[in-house]
Amino acid sequence: MGERGGRERQQEREGQSSEEAEHDETDNGTEEDGTAEDGTASNDTAWNGKAEQVRSTVTRRSVLRRIVSRRIVLGPFVHPDLTTLAASLDAILAPADDPVLVLRERAAPVARLGLALEPWPGLRAWVDAAALDAVLLHRHWALSLDRWPAAVGVLASHDAFDRRYGFGRTPELADALSLTLGDARDSLGDRDGHPLGSVGTVRAGGGVDVDTLRAALVRTFGGVEAELAPSRAIAPTARVAMARAMTPALVERAAALGAGAYVTGQLRAPAREAALRAELHVFAVGHRRAEEWALARLAEAVRGVWPALRTMIAENGGAENGTTEDGTA
Repeated sequence: MGERGGRERQQEREGQSSEEAEHDETDNGTEEDGTAEDGTASNDTAWNGKAEQVRSTVTRRSVLRRIVSRRIVLGPFVHPDLTTLAASLDAILAPADDPVLVLRERAAPVARLGLALEPWPGLRAWVDAAALDAVLLHRHWALSLDRWPAAVGVLASHDAFDRRYGFGRTPELADALSLTLGDARDSLGDRDGHPLGSVGTVRAGGGVDVDTLRAALVRTFGGVEAELAPSRAIAPTARVAMARAMTPALVERAAALGAGAYVTGQLRAPAREAALRAELHVFAVGHRRAEEWALARLAEAVRGVWPALRTMIAENGGAENGTTEDGTA
């Protein structure tokens, strides 16, 4: 004990940190490799195990103290600036020719981001109540920046958002419906090089019946706006089409690829006859529901890149002055 106390006093004289002194005292004369100071192996294995556990705890505490004292910011706790956040959104949305717009700059980091489909009369009150640093709008055209708070940044994305989450080829939707997306051979077609739809295969094998598919859609989107059922009941299907549009050509292509059901945003009258002829069961979840779901998926993706960033989603996509925090109901 006297020898250890002398060593501590020597450490203080040499200006060593209190963490190192604490580490030495915990070791009680044993080096990290399990040998005593004289080089002989320690026979007290139980004490060695306890000392190692305490040593690990002390080391973690020491590291935390150093981080706090030196104001070191770890990656997961970083908040991006607006330009960096816009670049992250571009990486998520992968726009070919429609990058995220920065409509109002913000110099300070963004810790709280609000997402809304479009401006509405209560937007400014929502921004203030949620203490937002920036907002991302899907349809920004009606936004007036004349009296917009200078400290709140504004981002916007339209076409890239629709292409990424609009049912053309959306892995998140396939996951929600327990489907596996195929390759280019399962595509329903493109528009300007961007997928309009694809056919997925039921993962569990066998097929999915209409009731099970409807339940999955209600669980995912909160409801189904409209259905178009064939004249006779269809057997469980192993293939389901997902599309961001509904045209006779897309419906016929889905049927040719073996789909028994067709999931889209809105039921379109010109394609009704084609769907009935092909005996496809069509589910239209509703354009607004599809967009709100997409907004929540984008918020999840942003938090995946910036875990410390808080995201708030305007209820009903912005039609009401409400907030869903972190993309959950």
